[in-house]
Amino acid sequence: MKLIWGMLAEATTAELSQAKNPTDFDESRAVAREGGEIIGSTRREIESRQVN
Repeated sequence: MKLIWGMLAEATTAELSQAKNPTDFDESRAVAREGGEIIGSTRREIESRQVN
């Protein structure tokens, strides 16, 4: 499952980067963090809905 989350994080961050077109390191870092936050919250939401 970790591999899937990693791939989804990469794809999400790449899409954000294309849409926002960062021009320097700080902007790129902000885009990467935003991608990580999106995937993190999505993962937590899915995990909270799983029946154990």
